[in-house]
Amino acid sequence: MQVVFALLFILGCISVANGLRCYACESASTPNCGDPFSSSSLIPTNETAGAGQHKVCMKVKSEIKGAILVVRSGIPITERCIGGGNGCKSVNSITTCCCTSDLCNSALSIQKQSVRFMIMIVSTVVVVYQWMQDI
Repeated sequence: MQVVFALLFILGCISVANGLRCYACESASTPNCGDPFSSSSLIPTNETAGAGQHKVCMKVKSEIKGAILVVRSGIPITERCIGGGNGCKSVNSITTCCCTSDLCNSALSIQKQSVRFMIMIVSTVVVVYQWMQDI
């Protein structure tokens, strides 16, 4: 039983080095790109070659003169992510959200990272509990 949980924990920590798949659109020309988001007519980008790899997916939401514009894309560097690699940050009327898993720049993207982290924590607690029972 301990081996199974240990393997689940290890698999949860592994990250593949390929580029991310991100949604790339803007709501001015593609209404499905705005909030609420609908991926039904969008094709995710998949950059996996050389320096063009997506390191993070990004969603930028801004309000200009009462109009809301949403832009989703993949970018090769995290420096443009004001909120860090996984998180959001608002400055004036612009909110920038960045994340580091495939297709995470959809509507509730940041929550996906939380689920993965919770699975790793629960697995660790169960392994430690089982280990303590064996002592």
